[in-house]
Amino acid sequence: MSKEELKTYLAEIIELETKRYEISLAVSELEEKRITYNRIRNREILREIREMKWTRSRWTDILKSAFVAGLAGVMAGAAGSFFLEKLPWISLRRVHVNTGINMLLGFAAFFAAALVILALQGIMEIYAYNQSVRIHNRNRERRNKEIIRESRHAKEQLRILEGELLRLRDGYGKADAGLKKLYGNGTIYSKYRRLSPVSRFYEYIASGRCLGLEGPEGAYDLYEKERYMEMVLDVLDHETLKSPHAGAVDSTACRR
Repeated sequence: MSKEELKTYLAEIIELETKRYEISLAVSELEEKRITYNRIRNREILREIREMKWTRSRWTDILKSAFVAGLAGVMAGAAGSFFLEKLPWISLRRVHVNTGINMLLGFAAFFAAALVILALQGIMEIYAYNQSVRIHNRNRERRNKEIIRESRHAKEQLRILEGELLRLRDGYGKADAGLKKLYGNGTIYSKYRRLSPVSRFYEYIASGRCLGLEGPEGAYDLYEKERYMEMVLDVLDHETLKSPHAGAVDSTACRR
C-alpha cells in the first residue's frame, strides 16, 4: 500500500471512528432524556386528602392521659397532707388536715388541668393539619392539570426520541460495519484498532515522519516510543508532586 493509499485508508477509519464515537455520545444523552421523560410520563396525579375530625378514640386517649395525671394529683395531695401534719411549723398555727379531701382535690385539679391542656393541644393539631389539607386540596386540581399536560408532552417527546434513537442506532450500525470491513483486511494490527492510535498513525504518515506502519522506522514503532515516553513523564510528574522537597528543588533550579 502506497503512502497516499495508506493516508486515504487511515482517513476513512478516522472518519468512521469519529462518527461512531459521536453517535455513542448522542445515544447516551438521549437515553438519559428517555429516563427523564418516562419518569414524567408515569407520574401519578395527586389524591384528595380528607380533613381530620375528632374521634371517640382521641377522646379516650385524652381521658386516659388526664386520669393518669389525676393519679399524680392524688399522690401530690397525699404528700402535701403528710408534710402539713408532720411539719406544723410550716404554718403559723396548727391546721387539721383531711388527707382524703386533699387527695380528691389533687386528683380533680390535675385531671382538669391535663384534660384542658390535652384538649387544646388536640384542637390546635387538628386545626393546623386541616389547614394544610385545605391548601393541598385547593392546589390539587391545578397541579393535576400540570401533571397531565407534562405527561402528554413527555409522551410526545418520547415518540420523537424513539425515532431519533432508531436513526442513530442505524447510523452506528453502518459505521461499525464500515470499520469492520476496513479493519478486516488486516492492514492494522488488532491492538491498534482504536481512534487514538489510528489518529497518531495518520499524523505520522501525513507529516512525513513515517512512510509506513511497520518496521523500525514505522508508525507502530514511533507510536510505542511516544507512549512509553508519555508514561515515563507521567510517573515523574506524579513523583515530583508527591515529593515534599519538590518546591525547594524547583526554587534551587531557578536560582541556578
